[in-house]
Amino acid sequence: TGETGELKVGTQCIFCYRWLPEVLGQFQEKFVNVDLEIGNCVDVFHDLENADFHLVISVAPEPLDRVVKVPLFRDELVAILHPDHALARKNYIELTDFKDEKFISIWPMPRNRFFQKVLKPAGILPRRFLVVEDPAAAMEIVAAGFGIAMAPAWAVRPLVESGRLESLPVTRAGLFLTWYAVFLKNDPNPVFMHEFIRLVGRAGIALPPKQHNKT
Repeated sequence: TGETGELKVGTQCIFCYRWLPEVLGQFQEKFVNVDLEIGNCVDVFHDLENADFHLVISVAPEPLDRVVKVPLFRDELVAILHPDHALARKNYIELTDFKDEKFISIWPMPRNRFFQKVLKPAGILPRRFLVVEDPAAAMEIVAAGFGIAMAPAWAVRPLVESGRLESLPVTRAGLFLTWYAVFLKNDPNPVFMHEFIRLVGRAGIALPPKQHNKT
C-alpha cells in the first residue's frame, strides 16, 4: 500500500526473533514505505509511555487500564536439554528435578520469570545458575550437555526437530503462556500496525504442537 510511517516494535523474549524474517518479509512487501524497527523491551508500560516502542510483543503484561492487549496465540514453556541427558528419558520434568541441574538463563535471576514465578515460590534453587545473554550461545551450551534451559516451544522447535536438543514439558500439566500485542489505548493505531499484529499471530499459530510422549 502507499501508507507511510514508522513502527517501533519491542519484544520481551529474545528467542522470538526467529519469527522476524518471515514477518518482516510479508510486512514490508505490503508496506514498502513504512520503516520498521525491532528492539528489546524491559518494561512494557514505561517503554510505551516513553515512545520507545509503539507496540510490544509480551508474554505476561501487567493489567493496566491504559493499554490494549491483543491475544496472539498460546504457547508452551518447555525445558530444553541435550538428547542424551538423563532427564530426556522422562515424559515430563518435575520442578524438583531442577535442584540437581545447572540452569542456563539469558536473563539474570531477578529477571528470569520462570525462576521468580515458578521455582522460587516452590522453594527450589538450581545447583548452579549460569547467565548467558546471547540466546544462540545459550542453546549451544545446552546442546553441548552443560545444563538445561527454559524457552517457548515455538522458538526452539527447529533445534529440537534437528535432533540437537530435546524439549520436555515441565510438570505433568505443562506450563502454558499466551503471547500478546500490547499498545497504548490513546496512541494512533495505523492500519499497518494491526497488519503487523495479524502477521505475528499467524506466524505463531502456524507452528504445530510437538508430541512429548516417549515410546
